Amino acid sequence: MKKLLLLTFLFTSFVCVAQQKIAVIDWQKTIGGNKSDRLNCIQPTMDGGYIFGGSSNSDNLGVKTDTCRGGLDYWIVKINSMGDIEWQKTYGGNKEDKLSCLQQTSDGGYILGGISQSDISGEKTENTKGFSYFDYWIIKINSTGVIEWQKTIGGNNNDNLTCLQQTTDDGFILGGYSMSRISGDKTEDSHSPTYSFVDFWIVKINSTGAIEWQKVIGGDNDDGLYAIQQTLDGGYILGGTSNSRISFEKTESSRGVNDYWVVKINSIGNIEWQKTIGGNGTDAIQDIKQTKDGGYILAGISSSDISGDKTDSIRGNSGFEDYWIIKINSLGNIEWQKVYGGSNSDFLKSINLTIDGGYILGGKSSSPISGEKSENFRGQSDYWILKVNSLGIIEWQKTIGGRDDEYLSNIIQTSDGNYLASGYSWSNISGEKTENNNSIYEDFWIVKLNEIYANKISGKIFQSQNSNCSQEINEYGTTSVIIIAEPYNFFGISDSTGKYTILTDTGTYQLKPIYPQILKPFLQQTVCPTSGYHTVSFSQYGQDTSEINFANYEKQCPFLQLELAQGRMRRCFDNNATIKYCNIGNVDTTNVQVIIQLPEYITFVSASNPNYIISGKKITFNIGNLRANECGTINLVTNVDCI
Repeated sequence: MKKLLLLTFLFTSFVCVAQQKIAVIDWQKTIGGNKSDRLNCIQPTMDGGYIFGGSSNSDNLGVKTDTCRGGLDYWIVKINSMGDIEWQKTYGGNKEDKLSCLQQTSDGGYILGGISQSDISGEKTENTKGFSYFDYWIIKINSTGVIEWQKTIGGNNNDNLTCLQQTTDDGFILGGYSMSRISGDKTEDSHSPTYSFVDFWIVKINSTGAIEWQKVIGGDNDDGLYAIQQTLDGGYILGGTSNSRISFEKTESSRGVNDYWVVKINSIGNIEWQKTIGGNGTDAIQDIKQTKDGGYILAGISSSDISGDKTDSIRGNSGFEDYWIIKINSLGNIEWQKVYGGSNSDFLKSINLTIDGGYILGGKSSSPISGEKSENFRGQSDYWILKVNSLGIIEWQKTIGGRDDEYLSNIIQTSDGNYLASGYSWSNISGEKTENNNSIYEDFWIVKLNEIYANKISGKIFQSQNSNCSQEINEYGTTSVIIIAEPYNFFGISDSTGKYTILTDTGTYQLKPIYPQILKPFLQQTVCPTSGYHTVSFSQYGQDTSEINFANYEKQCPFLQLELAQGRMRRCFDNNATIKYCNIGNVDTTNVQVIIQLPEYITFVSASNPNYIISGKKITFNIGNLRANECGTINLVTNVDCI
């Protein structure tokens, strides 16, 4: 008699394609105080350093040198090219102030943009325009952080600034979304009949913050603006999310729950064209950039399957989002699109053009190795960075994180041709994280990446029939085995013939196989190498090693597996269940039985397999012979007692 085990496993395999470059960490910085610090934006500066900022409610503890003003405050930090702090500033009032975006200005100073709920207090010199609601709050500072001027811009409800840019006339374009009616600084009414939905709200100001013009753009439902950029013709491209129908400025109906909504306006805010792009789920733009050919690259998230404008399916289960980038021409027509994701949630936040004509993408991921994801997650979610070429084909990717949560806000290319990733982290030292946080809360986390020509390790994984390490004609490759190069956790995956490739940095590595659960019962011993691992060293870049092979002797045996599919059970009714039994081993077996033990409150009614014996609440099905890789099913009907 054979006893059956219940094994549940999920393993997604894919072929690892060799790439010529990889990204390695150059340096990283954890910056924070004693409470919550969230980095939302970063920009390179004229001196080769960086300016970054976000929201903080920390006091002058950790690396924070100023006290909290009220709730959250603007907190900006200037660092040099190696990540060392040069100066920092806190700006805020007596309530919540959240920094969304910043940019170095043509005079060497900086423009800061976000939202404020504060009245006159702290650094805030104007009251809010709506009682306890958020307004746009713009601050112009000089090169050392001293305030030159500031403006509070808003109406009688919530106004959320998400993006800004200095314009060619030395003024500024502000973008966000608004729920306000005509009031305060707002000169156009909300499109929502109940004033419960948001519209795009674009405000053009001059070099001293005076409003020159403004536009409300939206439909009859929620329309949120998340990205704005001045275009080569002096107009602006707007990227946001909409679930409005054809109404007001919206000229195309929604495709699903939310769609990408791209609007091109001229230099004074008049619409030139617009495009609604989406599928049957939730699609939300997070970033948009004009490309060298006059078109645009759109970046965001999608949970849509193939439908509407979406030509590729979701990678994970329904409800999990993937990265979705779309290249459109100068009139908004789609040229190509790409989906990148794994089996869990992948949230694309930032995209930028690279000097080689490609793109750098950054966001967060909680996916394991699956889909396009080639590295496992480190904790709950990690930074996930992809370098793609001009057609969206992946050149390399990098997963960076610790044991807890990481959220990437921005990825930029640096002046040396490398990359800087920024966001915030809850992790202490673990994974790629080399510094502890300053508190139990999240801190700013900045990671400098260098793009290098990789060293390559390649070999084969096969099932040995003898004791040598050479693959012979009757020894077949083993697919879907992960090879890890420790201690820096570079990965490869064996293909359908057992071949694998790993791209690494310089250094010394131990290579070990990680076998999927289904293979473990059959592995009696590792023939080659007898230690279970190979050691490989590289002293410089661009080196290759091959024939780093792993051979295992496969034990010949049956292996029985049982799966139960059972819906929600109802009292006083018959309920259906399906039992699937398999021999996933490599040898036939005999005298197989499936034994079901029912609880006291469940009564057996019938079964599709008549070869059973009932003893009380125990039902024994006599299956008999079961060949290797053979499966069968039993449809079972039971009744749940009414009491």
